[in-house]
Amino acid sequence: MESTLQLQQKRSAFRRSAESILDKCLREGRALRPGEEADLTGLEVKIKDIDRTFGHISGMVRHGDPGATFLRVVQSLAATRGNMRTAIERASVKRDADLERALSASVSTQGGYAVPTENAASVIEALRPMVAVRKLGPTILPMEHGNITWPRLNTGANATYLGENQVVPQSQTQSFAALRLTAKKLAAFVPVSNDLLRYGQPAGDTIVMQDFLAAVAAAEDFAFINGNGTQYTPRGLLNWVLPSNTVTANVTVSIANTDNDLGALETALINANVRMLRPGWIFSPRTFVYLKNLRGTGGDKVYPEMDNGLLRGYPFATSSNVPVNLGSGNQSVVILADFSDVVIGEATFIIDAATQSTYVDGGVTVSAFASDQTVVRIVDQHDLGMRHQESVAVLTGVSWIPVA
Repeated sequence: MESTLQLQQKRSAFRRSAESILDKCLREGRALRPGEEADLTGLEVKIKDIDRTFGHISGMVRHGDPGATFLRVVQSLAATRGNMRTAIERASVKRDADLERALSASVSTQGGYAVPTENAASVIEALRPMVAVRKLGPTILPMEHGNITWPRLNTGANATYLGENQVVPQSQTQSFAALRLTAKKLAAFVPVSNDLLRYGQPAGDTIVMQDFLAAVAAAEDFAFINGNGTQYTPRGLLNWVLPSNTVTANVTVSIANTDNDLGALETALINANVRMLRPGWIFSPRTFVYLKNLRGTGGDKVYPEMDNGLLRGYPFATSSNVPVNLGSGNQSVVILADFSDVVIGEATFIIDAATQSTYVDGGVTVSAFASDQTVVRIVDQHDLGMRHQESVAVLTGVSWIPVA
């Protein structure tokens, strides 16, 4: 089956052929010859066939879908080479009120245009199924000024039952800490074919959306799991785990030991008085296949609820960014967290477009101008933290490998 890009390339070639036939007639000052008219009609039919296909594809990205308005802002700026005024006029001519409103509300910055909060929030919803941590329902906080400090109680107050006329004793000393989130900048560069912007309006939404989401989701997913928390990178879940919440898997792999190891993670959180409001698992695709394939002595699935997205009653997400080369070279990890205590701070989304840029693809520097492309730059600023550090645990030394 041909990709949308291949179809777009065909459409562009057909259109250029049709324009060439018409240009020749105009230069020679004559009408179309019968053979030319037949060729032109055939090209028009092929173009309309591809347009119908694109119409079905673009229907998948409806205006009400998560991220759709943001996407149209990105595409509109790309099509007008980053000229906001032209983009707004273009939206007005097309009578796209939502797009015109979103563009008008965008704030010009030195590095591009800050997207309105309501439209940026819709992108988060579009990213949710693609980023393991987002999929499991973390708490999302806006960071309008690029940072936020959230007080948290490390050692709580106590309560005592009293008899009549007894004096209420002083509570134990409360110990406070603070969760500090500071916006970390994630920049994604998405090159868009100018042919797509010129001729491929029906398919443009789908292609740009896929490229944009893939670029942002891949980087976010890795950072939210493995990030080391330096000045420029969020601190991922694996680097929030306390030593007391680190469990080592049994060296002997069996059904009983696998179940005990998963239970040990639950026990670690429960013993730490974690509320378990939105608990969830994250593990590698390899671990997912192993657990899903487990069969008891009678041939029944050990975890049949995995067909419904649950493991031991809790939802799970898989990610290829969970390492599988630890320890002796083939070990992985399993994460269990209460995602009500996982906090993602969201700052602004900034977008810009340029035709004179260069970017690196597979180690090769590519000129957008020479390649007839427009480069869309998206800057996503966010951070991740734990409201209670005890709310995440990890099982290490996982050597569960599916039988081939």
